Amino acid sequence: MDVEIVSTEVIKPSVPTPHHLTTYTFSLLDQIADSFYVPILLFYPATSCGQSPASANPQDRSMEMEMIISAKLKKSLSETLTRYYPFAGTIKDSISIDCDDEGVVFVEVRINKKIVDVLREPESKMMSMLFPDDLPWKRPANYRSVLAVKLSFFLCGGFAIAVCISHKIADACTVFTFLKDWAASAHAMDGVNKTLSPVPQPPQLIAASVFPPNLQLALPDRKPPVEGQNVMISRRFVFHPAKIAALKAVIDSNSSPQMQVPTRVEAVTAWIYKHASNASKAASSGVWKPSRLAQMVNLRRRMEPPLPENSVGNMIWFFAVAIKEENDAKLDSLVHQMRKGLEQVCNLAKELEGDRLFLIISEMISRSASRHSGSGEKYTCGSWCGFGAYEVDFGWGKPIWLRCADDQNRSIILMDTRCGAGIEAWITLEEEAMAVLECDDEFLEFASLNPSISMD
Repeated sequence: MDVEIVSTEVIKPSVPTPHHLTTYTFSLLDQIADSFYVPILLFYPATSCGQSPASANPQDRSMEMEMIISAKLKKSLSETLTRYYPFAGTIKDSISIDCDDEGVVFVEVRINKKIVDVLREPESKMMSMLFPDDLPWKRPANYRSVLAVKLSFFLCGGFAIAVCISHKIADACTVFTFLKDWAASAHAMDGVNKTLSPVPQPPQLIAASVFPPNLQLALPDRKPPVEGQNVMISRRFVFHPAKIAALKAVIDSNSSPQMQVPTRVEAVTAWIYKHASNASKAASSGVWKPSRLAQMVNLRRRMEPPLPENSVGNMIWFFAVAIKEENDAKLDSLVHQMRKGLEQVCNLAKELEGDRLFLIISEMISRSASRHSGSGEKYTCGSWCGFGAYEVDFGWGKPIWLRCADDQNRSIILMDTRCGAGIEAWITLEEEAMAVLECDDEFLEFASLNPSISMD
């Protein structure tokens, strides 16, 4: 797949950031967040581009439409950055962003492939070319920008928008809030859409006041992965609504009468974790290893009082689910652990104020380091379900598909399918373990490996 770079621009806020706002301070939860870039890629079909310009030549019409789309996205991004002014700044140090209006790098490219062909076989290597270079899930030493954007146009219409946002200021909720606000700004540029998609309220930049930073916090060292060691492979598995319903029924039939039917996220997470653990054993010549899965939780709605959903920053914590012994990998047991862990996080969220948060986090980091110091395997799981990702409409229709980039660590990322009832799971494991999981007939009873994306 050939990629032609059309342009590279720097998009600055439409209004300069006031002097009294030129330093954005990280919260305590931002402090402990990793510095990698969170990647998301949205696809829009040609039919969502509206009426084409009236040029006689089809190629001219296509290029004119590209210019219209590009100009609208850049102008609306500039307006959005005025409200999200830290996103146009540079990361200064471990506790702050210099809101210097340096701007956002916006790369525009042309792909010599039809979008329908790209989505028919959504292969990871091809998809990686659509993200900003060398940013997804990485921590570039000399890259201090907060946000990067890449716009890709395909043959015969259709386009993709990729964004990478620094995890130092954004969790998944913030990423999708920003995307929806940017889309609403684009919608508002069309007079006919103003009443349908009004410009959203300014984001709540309150994280540091809710979770004050503390320079005394001792953070564990984060060592970059060693080249050539533990080659990691990411794969997409789709759990269709009917399969999720059947899986929930299986878990419920083996659970105690007191336990409620698992949610779709609980059921899918337990199923993946169990089979990832089994795959690891099979890939290790039958040698079983204990493991622990860290499940991320959005704290906004669990605080007292709840925080606005458009609160910017890392407002997440985690609970742990463990398979200490081989017979612990029972679905009902894993779901029970999730329920208890979530309850503990909800109780913790009610205590997160003042120095209390600093003491809780310091203790949990110390305890976590002690638990994770052994030879057991560690997984992370983040659910991006329920954030309205398929509502990101810039004025040419809703996306037909979205995805994240391949990860570099053992991880599970769950996302809604377009219908809202299914789940797409992006699973990253060691190459040998993934080879086992891909051929696990029991696992594939409920999961489909990388099916084509429907254009309908």
